[in-house]
Amino acid sequence: MFVDREKITINSFLNSAVLRYEDNVFHHILKKSDQENLYTLIQKAEGINLFVGYYEKRKNFKVLMLTADVNLIKSDWEVKKHLEDPNHIFYFIHSTIDKPNFHDLLIDYCYSNKITLTYSFLEISENIQESQNNDKIQIANYYSAGYPPLLIVENGNYHLPLRGGIPLGIVNFIPKKQTLEIPFEAKIFVHTPINEKIHNIREFHYDIAKNNLDKIPQDILLFELYYSGHA
Repeated sequence: MFVDREKITINSFLNSAVLRYEDNVFHHILKKSDQENLYTLIQKAEGINLFVGYYEKRKNFKVLMLTADVNLIKSDWEVKKHLEDPNHIFYFIHSTIDKPNFHDLLIDYCYSNKITLTYSFLEISENIQESQNNDKIQIANYYSAGYPPLLIVENGNYHLPLRGGIPLGIVNFIPKKQTLEIPFEAKIFVHTPINEKIHNIREFHYDIAKNNLDKIPQDILLFELYYSGHA
């Protein structure tokens, strides 16, 4: 069963966001300043599911969901240690997520350290525009490296507007930026990989679209963002 443990309100961008996950996880929140927050949550499933959310009130909001090999971490105590270890991938992510060349830095790190990672990265700016119907739309940039597709849910129906890529570290490949227009009163969902040998991906997407969140598998992290379109 998933619970709403951490709610994030992004008033300047007319959004509200919820991270849904199990109780039995390691949760860490860093506050960089009065204007910035960095959220970290790590969950053990088949690998290590990692969520990092970076929020700067007047500038942008970034969501990174990443799956690492289980061998990178062996205990919660080591998780905490690695967050403070300059030579570890988790420390690296914390220190570079707010840099404009984050993707270049991450692929270089993975390639040089022979680490394979999958990740999804959503960057929402305060650039709000009007659609042809005079509704407000939110502009976002999206990157995916071997990750499940991002879902947009409108009126109880879902669609998959963007494409995935290949995992980092296999080849020297940097995910391409994709531009996403978030419609008025739409919800977007990003989630860590689902085990399709156990769960049906279509049923999973259907349950998200119909808000049947009690049926969501417990071995993933699910990030939900709602765009209200109202000032």
